Amino acid sequence: CSSSNTIYFEDTSRATGNIALNSWQWSFGDGRGATYSKPGEISHPYMYEGMYYTTLKVTDAEGCSGYARSYVYPDIYSVVASFHSSATNISPGTTVYLQNTSRSSDETNTTYTWVFHDGSTSAGHEANFHFKDPGNYKILLIEKNLFIDQI
Repeated sequence: CSSSNTIYFEDTSRATGNIALNSWQWSFGDGRGATYSKPGEISHPYMYEGMYYTTLKVTDAEGCSGYARSYVYPDIYSVVASFHSSATNISPGTTVYLQNTSRSSDETNTTYTWVFHDGSTSAGHEANFHFKDPGNYKILLIEKNLFIDQI
């Protein structure tokens, strides 16, 4: 799945006179940067939400430089699926409550699907499951928002 953590930048610098531009040095405000020998659109993925001060330094063939600066605010729609059960050592015939402890930065566009060992599923933030027989069981919680899936 894709995420909106990638910001696209487009350089519109123009040379003055007949001196060619030959270096585009980007600083993305997160400790990373990139240098290019041609203008154009570039993209940069951010790992965390926040405000980043980006800088573009354009240098011409004679070594003269100009700067453009801007703040960017990437939206990172992260999800971390996790849950707890009301019991771990369960007698046959017991129904267990599964409490969703997931974190999502976009709860309004998040869905949850529980997948149980027998192939049955349940949709919703919380779930209950009835354990008929003794044994070890695997339960899978899938959390999805518009951008990211987390299992």
